Order: sequence, then C-alpha cells, then structure tokens
Amino acid sequence: MRNTIILLAAASLLTMAPAAVAGHGETFEEDGEILLGQPGTNAGVGVTELGAACDTESELNGVDGQWYAIDGFDDHDFELTMDDTLDVDMYFYTTECEFIDDGFDGAEAFLGGTEDGTVPSEAAFAVVDGFAGTGDFTLSIS
Repeated sequence: MRNTIILLAAASLLTMAPAAVAGHGETFEEDGEILLGQPGTNAGVGVTELGAACDTESELNGVDGQWYAIDGFDDHDFELTMDDTLDVDMYFYTTECEFIDDGFDGAEAFLGGTEDGTVPSEAAFAVVDGFAGTGDFTLSIS
C-alpha cells in the first residue's frame, strides 16, 4: 500500500511538471499569426510589445506581435519561420521582463525568411514582432 501511494505521488508530480521544467531535451513549437505588421515594432513601439509586455495571455497577442513563455529553454537553438507575406523579428526578455541585449539583431530575415540562433541565458520570454505584412509564423526551440 505504501509503495502504491509513493508511486502515485511521483506520477502525479511528473505529469504536473510545467513545460519549462520538462523543456530540457524537448522541443517547444508554437504557431502564431500577425494581423498587422508595422515597422515601429523594430524600435520597440509595437502595440503588443508595449501594451502586453511579457503577458502571454493578453488579448493584444497576435495584433502586431506575440509573447511566449520560454523559461527553461535558455541556451537552446531556435528557428523562426514565416509566410512569404510576413516579416517578423524576435527579441528576448528576462523573468523581470527586462530586454536582453545579447547582440542578436533579431531582424536578419525578410519576407518569408527564417530567423535562427540561440536563446540567450536568462531568457524567460520571447516576443515575435510583426515588422511588415501579415501572416503566420512558427517558432521552434530545441
């Protein structure tokens, strides 16, 4: 009986572990959509980036940007692909929602291109900003 209780407790802890803890060795993949690209996002003045900073549940997500919680995926490789009608850029923030200036431009690809690199240490959030156009994108971290 005691062994059964211990096994059930251990199983429940494993199934309730947050994705960030389980993230090591796993892949984070999310699809998103940008309804309105605007060049102002490159200067940090996008509606989603300013109005919903580090808020993955905000109704502003998807307007001109999208926030993702990526805690636990620091130092992992990422790839950001986008439709041919969309140019998105990606930037990283700490758990305190402070911008991480890691030297990554975040704006290397153009319409339909692919951004890739390494998630910086201490990154807890990523924002995908719509620079130009509209369409869908996929963020993968592995």
